[in-house]
Amino acid sequence: MIRVLVVDDERGVTDLITSFLRDRDFAVDGVYGGIEALGVMREKKADIIFLDLLMKGVGGLETLTKIKEISAKAKVVIVSATDDRVVIERVIALGADAFIPKPFSLGDINKVLTEKIQEVLSERHI
Repeated sequence: MIRVLVVDDERGVTDLITSFLRDRDFAVDGVYGGIEALGVMREKKADIIFLDLLMKGVGGLETLTKIKEISAKAKVVIVSATDDRVVIERVIALGADAFIPKPFSLGDINKVLTEKIQEVLSERHI
């Protein structure tokens, strides 16, 4: 089963994506910060992570780096309001697998999720 983690300090965003995924029968955890995300990753090793960059406390860049240390194969999708190309290039260089700009639609989430599921499943069969 594919496990998904949603990380955003905006509770409305976390809850919206988490609810959307639960309605589609995904195993999903929603958390509101980087420290919580790292705890979930250590315990459950999510396959796909939707991660905000601009969070209070432990930010998205640090969380991304630590997630990749815990599970290099995890697919990290950055969901952020930043339009700074330098920042976007940096997160891709640090191992992010996709970028969804805010505001987003649930169709955007579904499209990228479908792509990442295929990648996870193909890697499991190698």
